[in-house]
Amino acid sequence: MQKVSCFVAIVILSVTVYTQSNSAGKAIDLNNLGVDKMLGGRQDAALGDFRSAVELWPGCLKCRYNLARTLTKTGEAAEAIKIFEGLLIEKPDFGDAYSGLGDALTESGRPEDSLAAYNAALKLNPNDAVTLTNLGNSLEQLKKHDEALTALDKAVKLDPNLAGTHGNRGTTLYSLKRVKEAAESFRRSIELDPNSPETLNNLGVALDALGKKGTQKYFEQALRLKPDWGFPVYNLALVNLKRGERDAARVGLASLERLDMGLADTLRKHLWSKYVVEVPLRTSRG
Repeated sequence: MQKVSCFVAIVILSVTVYTQSNSAGKAIDLNNLGVDKMLGGRQDAALGDFRSAVELWPGCLKCRYNLARTLTKTGEAAEAIKIFEGLLIEKPDFGDAYSGLGDALTESGRPEDSLAAYNAALKLNPNDAVTLTNLGNSLEQLKKHDEALTALDKAVKLDPNLAGTHGNRGTTLYSLKRVKEAAESFRRSIELDPNSPETLNNLGVALDALGKKGTQKYFEQALRLKPDWGFPVYNLALVNLKRGERDAARVGLASLERLDMGLADTLRKHLWSKYVVEVPLRTSRG
């Protein structure tokens, strides 16, 4: 069964409320408009507002912070890292910027480098459940499962209502082979956020590992929310294969050949394994 996937939890954006020069006032209006758009899921539109705000008022730290956060979210982590680093030169006690830098480093494939940024943020704010959650995520990516669980357990105690914390905790528990507890964490995450395809997929994986029936519904729900994601396609195909529904599994293979050739190759081996037989050697004459 496909291993559950890690994912980064929760991005927080702060609203800036200053009143200064005309340019600063326009920048603040743009910043706050960008925050509204970002919280409404309109990331690309928000990005334009934050860029315009920073152009109007380069000295607005929160405008630059919000721009960097949004760049991380839109896959432009390298630019975000530069902005966060610049913010921290100007304001070394900017805890949220350390946390944001950690997120950007993780998103750029540098989870080990993110640890120092998260720990710096936690020195300034030890009770930040979001930073603890994302620290746990980076530790999990580095396969430091016990350390990850410590961070995530603390985050849950500080704020038991963060869906991403429970989801990441489930991933770490699964890695530690504490599958029943992992399924419980995934369920709690879904109670808080029923529309997370990652958590729905991961709950299906955990329940399948426990031998539960009906896991296909979680993979199907994940696919409805994220149709072009390969993991639930692969997992659903494996469940169908286990149930003897080979045609449905082949449909999954056709989808994976479009979405993720690595997973398609793995699924193909599962399909072919049902037909592999030992071929006797030819007997030579004389």
